[in-house]
Amino acid sequence: MNEQMKKNLEIIDFEDKKTKTDGKRYTRFKTPEGWMSCFDEISSTKLKGYEGRVASVEVIKSGEYQNIKKCYGDADGDADQAEVEVVKPGVPQETKVSSNKNATMYVSYVKDLIVAGSDVDAAIIAITKAKEAFE
Repeated sequence: MNEQMKKNLEIIDFEDKKTKTDGKRYTRFKTPEGWMSCFDEISSTKLKGYEGRVASVEVIKSGEYQNIKKCYGDADGDADQAEVEVVKPGVPQETKVSSNKNATMYVSYVKDLIVAGSDVDAAIIAITKAKEAFE
């Protein structure tokens, strides 16, 4: 039974190949899940540009083999891969969020000063002071 799923995959490496039986061209892509073949020329060409990056793809699993059927482009949130949130150890999440909200407010205020015609040097000093306050 074939299983189809959309997932985000890191493209580590690739190699162009030909089938032994009829010489049909295809590309094998090395991923964290192992080597996967792609027989679609358009998707293969697109995926080659993702070497060292993560792409959103359609994968067909048939028995022990997984093949890439289609490349959608940049990795997205709809694919079957969990996003990991990185939080610095020892820093409570509430503190980080609160600080980010205040920093955004101050930077927005400085931007408004520049748009209103305030001295650019004074605005840069204000940005520097706001940044230092949140470090």
